Amino acid sequence: MRIPIRYQIVLLVSGLLLGAMGIYLTLATRLFTSNTLDTLKASNVQLAGTLADEVQVNVRTTVDKLLYFAAEQSMEIKSPPAPLLEADTDLLGVEIWSRSGGSFARTFHTESRDRLMSLGVPSERLEVARNGAPLDVEQVQKSGGILLQNASVPTLALLRLSAMSPDGLQVVVADIRPARLLRAFSHQLWRSEAYLVDARGVVLVHPDEGVVLGHADRSQAPAVRPVLESAQSFGVHEFDSPQGERVGAWSVVNMGKMFVIVELPREESTRAARDLAGQSVFFATGVLLVTLVLSVFFARRVAEPLLILEEKMESISKGDFGVEVDVASANEIGALAESFNRMSQELATRERALLQANQQLIQSEKLSALGEMSAGLAHEVKNPMVGICGFSELGAHVETLEEAREYFALINADAQRANEILQNLLTFARPEQAALSALDVNETVRGAVRLIAHQVQIGGAKLVTHYADGLPQVLGSANQLRQVLINLAMNGAHAMDKTEEKVLTISTSLAPEGRVLISVKDTGHGMSEETQRKLFRPFFTTKPKGQGTGLGLSVSKTIVQQHHGEIAVKSVLGQGTTFTVVLPAAPPGQVARASGVAPAA
Repeated sequence: MRIPIRYQIVLLVSGLLLGAMGIYLTLATRLFTSNTLDTLKASNVQLAGTLADEVQVNVRTTVDKLLYFAAEQSMEIKSPPAPLLEADTDLLGVEIWSRSGGSFARTFHTESRDRLMSLGVPSERLEVARNGAPLDVEQVQKSGGILLQNASVPTLALLRLSAMSPDGLQVVVADIRPARLLRAFSHQLWRSEAYLVDARGVVLVHPDEGVVLGHADRSQAPAVRPVLESAQSFGVHEFDSPQGERVGAWSVVNMGKMFVIVELPREESTRAARDLAGQSVFFATGVLLVTLVLSVFFARRVAEPLLILEEKMESISKGDFGVEVDVASANEIGALAESFNRMSQELATRERALLQANQQLIQSEKLSALGEMSAGLAHEVKNPMVGICGFSELGAHVETLEEAREYFALINADAQRANEILQNLLTFARPEQAALSALDVNETVRGAVRLIAHQVQIGGAKLVTHYADGLPQVLGSANQLRQVLINLAMNGAHAMDKTEEKVLTISTSLAPEGRVLISVKDTGHGMSEETQRKLFRPFFTTKPKGQGTGLGLSVSKTIVQQHHGEIAVKSVLGQGTTFTVVLPAAPPGQVARASGVAPAA
C-alpha cells in the first residue's frame, strides 16, 4: 500500500517528537519520584546517551557522504570534490585509499585551500597532521569499518575520520574540524564536563580546545579508566578527584569504538533535578505542538501541487497534450508548474506540426508513385476505349434493334471498366485524413495489385499473387496500406530491370500470434548488408540521380508503424529481395463496429 508523502511527513515528525517527548517526560517523572542522587546519575546517563546518539548520527551522515563520494570517483563520470567540500564547512580535506595487491595506496586527495587559508593554516600543516595520524587499515577493520582519530597539530584542532567501503576495497579518510561535534558538547547541563574519547582513552572532542590540541590521554583518569575496562554500553559511577567527589556517566557510540564521558560534581544533584524537570516538560511540549502544526501545514503545501502535477502528467502520458496546471505560488513548485505548462504546450505544438508534415510527406510520395504508374494506367484505360470506339463504329451499321442493344451493352461494359480504373486512380491520389477501420487484407492487396499490374508487365516482369484464406481483419487505412504495397512493388520492378528472370510475387499469409503477413518478393539484383542497414533512412536511394526521392521506404515504414505493425527486408546480392509487412489483427470490438454488429457481452 502506497502512503502519500504528506502523511509520511506528518507521521515521521509526529513519531520523532512523541518519542522525544516520551523520553523527556519519563526523565522528569523519574527525577521527582527517585532520590536526588539517583536522579542525577540517571540524568547524566541520559545526557551521555543523547550525546552519543548525536555523535553517531553526525559521524554516520559524514561517512555516508564520503562513501557516496568515493563510489562516484570510481565511476566513469567522476564527481568533482568542490561540492562536497563546499557543502560541509567543517571538512578540510579528503583522501581515498584503494586496495592494490595486499596493501592500500592513496589514489585521490584534495584540500580546501580557501578554508585552510581562512583559518590561517598552510596546506603543508594539514599534510603534517595526516602523517601524524597515518591510515591504519587493520585498526579501521577492528573498529567496524569506521575510525575517528585525534590528528591535531599546534594551532589546528583536527580529527581524522576513516571509513571503509562495504566491499573492503576502499578507505575514505576525511580531515574534519572538531567543531561539528563540539556544538553538541558545548550545551551542557549545570557544571558538567562532557567529552569524547577513543578506545585508548585519548580525547577526541572537548569544550576546551587545548585539551584536544594536547592529545590529552585520560585512560588512567578515574572517570575514564572504568569505562575502558567495562563491557557495558552505558553506565554511571562515583569517584574521587582533585576537584572533589564527582559523578561520572558514560555511553558507548555504536560505531568506531568511542565513548562519551560526562562528569558532574556530586553536590549538583538537587539543583539538577529541579532544573531538568522543568526544562524537559516545557521544551518537549512546546516543540511537539509547534512542530506538529507546522508539519501538517508544510506537508499539505508540498503534497497538493505534486498530486495535481501527477494527474496532469498521467493525462500527457495518454496523449492529451496541451493540458495545463494553475501556477499558485512563486516558489520552486510554482516554477515547476510553469515549466510543466511550457512543456505541455510545446508537445502539443510539435505533435500538430509532425502530423501535418507526415501527411504532406505521405501525399507527396503517393503522387510520385502515381507518376511512375501513369504509362501502365494509360495502357489500361486505352484498351476499353478502343473497344468503345470499335463497337460504336460497328453499331452505326446494325440492321436490327437486337444487334444495337448488343453493341450498346459491350460499349457500356468497356466504359464501366475505364471508369473503374480512373476512379481507383482518383481515390488513391486524393489526400485523406487517415481514419482507421477494419479491413480485409486480401481485398486491400488486390486493390494495390490492380494499380501496378500493367506497370510491372510493361517492364517485362511476371506478376504472381497468392492470397491465404481465413485471414483475420486488420485495423488500418486501406489507402495508406495500398501506398506501402505500391512502393514496395515498384521498387521490386525497378530492381529487376537488368535481370533475366523477372518475377514479382505478392502474397498474404497468417503470421504467429494471429497476425497477418504481406510479402513482396522480387528476383532482382539484391542488396548488400550495408545498403539494407540504410534502406529506411529518409532520402537514401539506390536509384540513379533524378529517378528517386529516397522517401518511399521511409514513408512506408512510418505508415506501417502508425498501424502498430512491422516492416522488414531480407536480401542477398544476385538472389533478389523480400519485403515483409506484419500487421496485428483488429480487436474484436473494432471488427464488430466496422461490420455494424454489436460485440457479444
